[in-house]
Amino acid sequence: MPIKSFSRWNGKQEIVEDIRVMKQVDYKQQAPKALDRNEYNKLIREIERTGNKRDFAIVVTMLYTGLRVSELVNLDKSDIESSERKG
Repeated sequence: MPIKSFSRWNGKQEIVEDIRVMKQVDYKQQAPKALDRNEYNKLIREIERTGNKRDFAIVVTMLYTGLRVSELVNLDKSDIESSERKG
């Protein structure tokens, strides 16, 4: 919108003649596509192959919890409830 406002102002001031107001393009952001079972397994295998425990923990946490990258990055130790597994 700032460009559109500038263009209108410029048109009234007649400073630059070549600037024309362009039509706004409608852009609809699509929701990200979930991984299918094959992609999921391939990702897990590749992360396991690298042997990097930190990366494995990050990817598995995101896959199992559905956390976004920004949510994972902002996690604090106090955000995590841990309990002993039973069964």
